Amino acid sequence: MLPTAADSRTGVPISRVTSGPGTHLMPYYSCRALSADGAWLACTCDTGGAAQAWVYDMRTGEGRAVSNVAGGVQHESACFHPIRPWVFYNSASALYRHDLANGRTDVLFTTQPPFRILCEVSPVRDWVVLSVVEEVTPGRCGDGRPMAHLMSLRIGQSYILAVNLGSGEVRPVWSDTATLTHPVLHPDDDGLVLFANQGPRERRQELFVVAREERDDRAPRRLYESPAQRPIYVGHSFFTDDGWIGCQLNEFGGREGDGPYRDIIGFNAIIRRDGSCDRRARCPGGNKPIHVHAARADGWWVGDTYPEEGACDDGWLCVMKNNWETGWCQAERLAAHGCDHKRPCHVHPRFTPDEKFVLFNSNFTGHCQVYAAHVEEYLSRWKDRAPFEPRRGRFCRQPASERLTREGPPV
Repeated sequence: MLPTAADSRTGVPISRVTSGPGTHLMPYYSCRALSADGAWLACTCDTGGAAQAWVYDMRTGEGRAVSNVAGGVQHESACFHPIRPWVFYNSASALYRHDLANGRTDVLFTTQPPFRILCEVSPVRDWVVLSVVEEVTPGRCGDGRPMAHLMSLRIGQSYILAVNLGSGEVRPVWSDTATLTHPVLHPDDDGLVLFANQGPRERRQELFVVAREERDDRAPRRLYESPAQRPIYVGHSFFTDDGWIGCQLNEFGGREGDGPYRDIIGFNAIIRRDGSCDRRARCPGGNKPIHVHAARADGWWVGDTYPEEGACDDGWLCVMKNNWETGWCQAERLAAHGCDHKRPCHVHPRFTPDEKFVLFNSNFTGHCQVYAAHVEEYLSRWKDRAPFEPRRGRFCRQPASERLTREGPPV
């Protein structure tokens, strides 16, 4: 059995899934950390030299490495196929697939400098998508030729590629001179790709969907536009199991000249794949959790910061309910994670599809481990609460002694 203890303030049972020294990190929030049967957790483990892909038994906590890549794999890169017992992981130059059933590992894709795989991959059914970027020395093109002055502010070309899991065929999906990152395949339609565009302008990231299959009229659909006078930053973005696109969204304003933005408003947001039904729920006081996730658009959301009027408590997980009609969300403390949010360890909480558990990372003990919060009973306390209304009087600033706690997981 996994070591389990109750959070001292909320009583939520917390289990530690991984163990031992090193940095254990689940895949990025938009990728599957659990196998299709829920029996195995995928993560990377770095014991001080190089990260490798590992799987851990969710019942016993026993783990084993499933990769042996020279130089290691990228942090947060190990994830499961939604149906088959396949673990995917990647280094900066290669994408691998490991079959838990027979122990076989296949190389699905490789690249050469100046190109590298940027981040996590997203497998669904017969395809996997990834982003590849051209690393450019400032003032130089990828082949070493001098750049014009204005071009020196831009990176090289970015590509979103799709790899067929049966044939190994590689197809381009889209490319741009901005950084295209976090590509995600729709869970029920691997012909649609969600991706973020980190444009060259300050504090700007927009969200797009694009068809995977090549066609004459293929072009990305911008879901959120960032106007120059009040730019936005679309953070965590993901497909929910009921077909919506969910994300965190920040609006920046109140800037004078080249000074800082003094007016920052945070939202949870959902939108349809065609850009319709844009719904936003504002977080208390404009503060919002740094990283959010939801299994369903109208279900509970989870974040790794507890928002309150005038301040945020960075050491706590919170669960949120969004009232899309009134445009407000409410938050409840879930459990202390005590993480300092320093890379490579990020909390990155996420619900399991059945919303019975919240999985998260924490380096509170000095070694980043993966934990599971048993939330089914906890969430049932508020199952009949409706409608949600903004309770401004409740969100008063807490004393400093109660904020930024270093209390962490009890196991």
